[in-house]
Amino acid sequence: MYFCNEYMAVNSPNGTRLNTFPDFIVTADYETGRPISTAELKEGAEVYLLGSKWTNMLLGLGVRYRAPYKRLEDALGIEMIKYLDGLFID
Repeated sequence: MYFCNEYMAVNSPNGTRLNTFPDFIVTADYETGRPISTAELKEGAEVYLLGSKWTNMLLGLGVRYRAPYKRLEDALGIEMIKYLDGLFID
């Protein structure tokens, strides 16, 4: 899981990309089901990892421009843009 204030990407154990922001990505406590923020997540915690593709949600225009994703790719050292076919309006 990669995050920068929010979850940005989730890969499977074999490296396959499962979700990429602006997909819905959330962790929830295994016992209570309550959401856990990135700040609350602790190593070794048992959690559910839930995700849904961006195509299932209504998105604001602000997440549909390519430039911020390029900066995130550079900062996180991961690819994002190639996983977001059809998102961008520029």
